[in-house]
Amino acid sequence: MPGERWLRAAGEGKLILADKQKWFNKLFYLYNKHWLLPRFFHSIEAVGPVDAEPGASVLYIMNHCSWWDGLLVYHATQNCSLADHYMMMDREQLTHYPFFRKLGAFSIDKSSLGGITASLDYASSLMRQGRAVWLFPQGAIEHQEKRPIAFQSGVGALLCRCPQTAVIPVAR
Repeated sequence: MPGERWLRAAGEGKLILADKQKWFNKLFYLYNKHWLLPRFFHSIEAVGPVDAEPGASVLYIMNHCSWWDGLLVYHATQNCSLADHYMMMDREQLTHYPFFRKLGAFSIDKSSLGGITASLDYASSLMRQGRAVWLFPQGAIEHQEKRPIAFQSGVGALLCRCPQTAVIPVAR
């Protein structure tokens, strides 16, 4: 499944699937660790365990307060996890930054029910295979102090499809 290029989304647009590439991951990890992150962050810390039980279905949910969130998650998972991680990303953004596919990003098109359904189908199939999936359930970048925190319904839909999934909340 991860090697597939495109999946028709119920007559709607196309779901952009992850297309992980080990060589690109190694190259991007070095770029992210030694050049990109040090230019903007003094230090980065992860507190608490990142992985659930080995091979368990895991859904990570995280608040989304800046563009950096995905890159910080990527850095943390590369340094603190043995699991195979994937991340849902807005289709328009993934179209602008397609290299994220090579790191495990796949799209969600929130403008159509078919696009949402295709993304949730793909995410649930990844979780059934023991892969870890990251979501930003707010559905948009929101200031971290904004209250109340409102989640889109995707987390509930995924848990209905994969009820044995461990849910790990992550805050930044």
